[in-house]
Amino acid sequence: MRPTTQTLVDFSPRTASADSGVIDTSAGYENMPHSVRLFLDVAAPTGTSPTLNVFVYGVSNGKNYLLFQFTQVTTTASRQTTRIDNVPRDVLVAWSITGTTPSYTFEVGLVR
Repeated sequence: MRPTTQTLVDFSPRTASADSGVIDTSAGYENMPHSVRLFLDVAAPTGTSPTLNVFVYGVSNGKNYLLFQFTQVTTTASRQTTRIDNVPRDVLVAWSITGTTPSYTFEVGLVR
């Protein structure tokens, strides 16, 4: 199986906390690799004292459990990546945005 790249959250501006909903990352493969590389790409934010926190959860039997939290992003652009083992097929990305009129343009992706 060749590595597959999947966008979990598209590169769009966001002004409020939310989540992606549950995402199937198996790319149609029953026996998929359990290791993934996650990446976060954030453009320079706007607003006063903006703060972005991004969390990646594994979803199993309808329950979410935290797999990874990216380093908090405040006033500058950021690119981050990490490798995680034992990742289930289904994941959920959640983000928290705070500050005065904050806006972050970002995306989250996965390579399995």
